Amino acid sequence: LKSRDRVEITAFARTLSADGSPGDSLFRFMGLKGHGTEASIAESAWPLQSWPISTFDSVRHVAASSTLSTQREFGDRLAAVLNSAEAFSRYQCLLSLIETKDQKPRGMTNLKKGALLDAFPDIDAMLAQLIDEINSIKDSISRVRSAHLTLQGFQIAGQALHEYAALKSRRAMLDYDDIIYRTAKPLTQPGAGGWVQYKLDQGIGHLLIDEAQDTNPAQWSIIKALSEE
Repeated sequence: LKSRDRVEITAFARTLSADGSPGDSLFRFMGLKGHGTEASIAESAWPLQSWPISTFDSVRHVAASSTLSTQREFGDRLAAVLNSAEAFSRYQCLLSLIETKDQKPRGMTNLKKGALLDAFPDIDAMLAQLIDEINSIKDSISRVRSAHLTLQGFQIAGQALHEYAALKSRRAMLDYDDIIYRTAKPLTQPGAGGWVQYKLDQGIGHLLIDEAQDTNPAQWSIIKALSEE
């Protein structure tokens, strides 16, 4: 990691761990309330708003007696949802209603005909609502999972960078990026940059620049500061 990146990651990791409430800012940024878990979101999502338990049971009953095997299989998956006592297991059963095992969308065409269409003329709209709500739950769970993993990553990185900085301090050492960052900082700092440039200008007649600065903003800021009038 570049020196500036290390500084920013360390500062952000400290922010995440401040006041005994790590991750508040991260969770808010990701549109999440509190520090929910995948299981807690799955628990709060049941029963579904678009498909109350009575709808699950009614559709399951009709599908179970259908002449179409696709509808009977759908009825079995509905029964699995209703019989799940644990929240995250129920969520996985909900996913199975709209996704295959390899996470591809299930075809719904055969659910919009025959017995289900006779019993539920608006089955097309009902299935669309079911898909939308389950996908919304899936999105929330994915964001919570991502937030927790990101938080853990920043905390680990923060600790590692803290130990790395302490090691350099004990050995009185700087790495290459430290040299660049610590040179650029006073040169570009408001109020101090002009004085530093004035002192250095007395001893600098020419600047020899290779192509590396074209892709390194920190190095380029040093060159720009030294070459300004």
